[in-house]
Amino acid sequence: MKYAYYPGCSLNSTGVEYNISSKAIAKHFGVELKEIDDWNCCGASAAHNTNHLLSLALPARNLAIAEKQGLDIAVPCAACYSRLKASKLAVQQSAATKATINDIIEMDYQGSKDVFSMIDVVHNGIGLNKIRESVQIPLEGLKVASYYGCLLVRPKHLAMDDQENPMKMDEIIGA
Repeated sequence: MKYAYYPGCSLNSTGVEYNISSKAIAKHFGVELKEIDDWNCCGASAAHNTNHLLSLALPARNLAIAEKQGLDIAVPCAACYSRLKASKLAVQQSAATKATINDIIEMDYQGSKDVFSMIDVVHNGIGLNKIRESVQIPLEGLKVASYYGCLLVRPKHLAMDDQENPMKMDEIIGA
């Protein structure tokens, strides 16, 4: 299993632990994460509040590079996931938007590869059975609370899990 890996800006700074743990989990389970060459900021912090086309073009450039590599994209950061997924859907839903975005990024982007959160990569790609089989020290009695935030499950058309009752993280923890 191989994915284009989009760490985004925060995973190389304030979220470095999440970057390290995502890569370690992937390596442990034989998932290859190929960091997207020459990736750029997806604009999650401000682009969608300042310029709609910029908010689509920034992530589309990263998606186009991954698409050229023939790989689906794994995204740990919830904000980046939301922006990449929104850009992909915008390009798929409108030929005019696709043409405009392709002009802006000066690349051909078709929206042919999927965007997955790292939770999806672990839950659906690696799978709960493989996780259960790899447990060496059970964490019985440990109280853990999953935090999905709003960007992984809202809006509905971008959600990686059920909006009202997301369970993927809970199932991973349970495994």
